[in-house]
Amino acid sequence: MTTLAENVSRWIVFGGLMYVIIQIIRHKKMLTSRGKLISQSKKESDERQQFLHDKSGGIVVDLLLLFILFITATTAMLNMPAFNTAVTILTVTIVLKVGSYLLYSKMY
Repeated sequence: MTTLAENVSRWIVFGGLMYVIIQIIRHKKMLTSRGKLISQSKKESDERQQFLHDKSGGIVVDLLLLFILFITATTAMLNMPAFNTAVTILTVTIVLKVGSYLLYSKMY
């Protein structure tokens, strides 16, 4: 396993764990405060944000990113050429998602 593979697999695993822990804490705080819960529901029902999310790929690209993250973490331990391909596809997908989101947010 190369240094890049070790670092990327660590970032994916521990970054994912940190994301889950932060989301659990955030939702727990939100449930204790009615004001935070109302503001979050207004934020989630914002039509512009939903439109931008859909235009930048929507749920399909989000699921694709999760799948590619899993593949990247798995191939880091098994096969270096497959890992390099997975990292490249993951990077391109993230750049396209962020780029299209920023482009559509300026247009609309």
